[in-house]
Amino acid sequence: MSNTAVYDYIIIGAGSAGCVLANRLSNDPNIKVLLLEAGPTDWNPMIKIPLLWSKLVKGKWYDWGYRTQPERYLNQREIAVARGKILGGCSSINAMGYVRGNSADFERWKETGLSEWGYDQVLPFFKKTETWSGGENEFRGGNGPLHLQPSQYHDPILDAYMEAAKLIGLHHVEDYNGQNQIGLGRIQQNIFNGYRHSAVDAYLRPALKRPNLHLKVEQFVTRLVIEREQALGLVVASHNNTQKYIRAEKEVIVSCGTINTPHLLMLSGVGPSDQLKKQGVKVIFDAPEVGQNLQDHISAGVTYDRKEAGPFVKNTRYDRLTIDLVRAYFLGKGLATDFPSGLTGFTKIDKKSDVPDIRLLFRMAPINSHPWFPFFQAAWNDEFSLRAILLHPESRGNLSLISDNPKISLQIKPNFLSTTNDRRVLLEGLKLCRELSERNPLDKFRGLEKEPGSNLQSDDELYDYIGNTAFPIDHPCGTCRMGNDERSVVDPKLRVRGISNLRIVDASVMPDITSGGINAPVLMIAEKASDFITEAQ
Repeated sequence: MSNTAVYDYIIIGAGSAGCVLANRLSNDPNIKVLLLEAGPTDWNPMIKIPLLWSKLVKGKWYDWGYRTQPERYLNQREIAVARGKILGGCSSINAMGYVRGNSADFERWKETGLSEWGYDQVLPFFKKTETWSGGENEFRGGNGPLHLQPSQYHDPILDAYMEAAKLIGLHHVEDYNGQNQIGLGRIQQNIFNGYRHSAVDAYLRPALKRPNLHLKVEQFVTRLVIEREQALGLVVASHNNTQKYIRAEKEVIVSCGTINTPHLLMLSGVGPSDQLKKQGVKVIFDAPEVGQNLQDHISAGVTYDRKEAGPFVKNTRYDRLTIDLVRAYFLGKGLATDFPSGLTGFTKIDKKSDVPDIRLLFRMAPINSHPWFPFFQAAWNDEFSLRAILLHPESRGNLSLISDNPKISLQIKPNFLSTTNDRRVLLEGLKLCRELSERNPLDKFRGLEKEPGSNLQSDDELYDYIGNTAFPIDHPCGTCRMGNDERSVVDPKLRVRGISNLRIVDASVMPDITSGGINAPVLMIAEKASDFITEAQ
């Protein structure tokens, strides 16, 4: 194959992890790096303007379109699994919230034998990723690629919630990514100068000027090429149904995400042998835990009518909104440079726990809010909501291979709320949302309870409500578990067991889910992986 393209490192997937790796590895001018992405570029202006996030999500323009199997404890509903199919991956379409997790999360990883993944070991890499608007300190970085700031959204109802939280013992926390996570505070976001600051902006775009870094978008990798238990390269399907082989001299690094990474491994002969044989895939290495250990955060919430329209309604009038979107796009200023959330909180239902088990997520406008103008289109009815997110589910799901066709997705079974304790903690979290929202400081804002509705009070009624309405926060992880045991998919340095020159760097390697979002931990994992790879050269 004289025409075969050859690189030192091939990174599959230009999501958060892939962008970090591309930047760090290509920093050596003697190293030739190829970054492949299945989706298109992030050209759409809507990606840049924070306020338009909900339109991106609802539009599904940059999503793989995955859905779960019917979920038993969600009343047999099939649930959408949002995964970014675009340069930057989920960092280009997510809600821009930045949560590292709790220090105890990483100590828990360490206790399983992952000695290099305790809090003291990961903190320097968290700091390395970020420039925190509050300045560098013992816990926060001040000179990293990713710019972070607290929400700038203003609404008097946020102050009322802060006062209400104090009445139930939930006090203000200045920086939940600092020393203490428990409490209620301004949500932190990857927004810089009024624009979304994705992994592309932070890591990839500054590195693309290097001649040794090559980026190719809309490249669908169908399988890895593995011979004698060594990864040699990969096969890409082109638009004319032909296949192209690309070779890696040093390593193939899979950063396709929690769903697509195990899928690619299985199609390449690395996975549960029974599933592979059933679909006619030649077994190269029997790895029974590939696709297992699936976890995600599930949520349920309360919604209230607002007695009087808040400031967001006024500012979404067509003429005002149009001007504000123009200001946001060209100047990075105005209402559209943030969106109506403002706060988040962390608390413990189980008071004996070392870590928070519920996250509170606020939304100060309905998801179906829209532009309006007098006499042409009526303004929308204002409302506010508060959701409880189950931070540490005991439930575990799985992914299964159902075809050897790369374009047919894995079967996704999250098994949400499949343990009694998961259902109990989320129920108590829902009750907490209601209790907090019905405290006196909210009286002047709170109208009728729309969801669940004041008529639903018993545990059985609320369990049924959760089954009908709960949805995940789209933080799937764990399907290629990192561990120090022989059954783990990757070792502590993220090398795939049984296959040399093959590494996985994305959320799939997380042994269990962290207390918050997963984007921040993924950036940290990729920073740490870059060091592992460089040390191995």
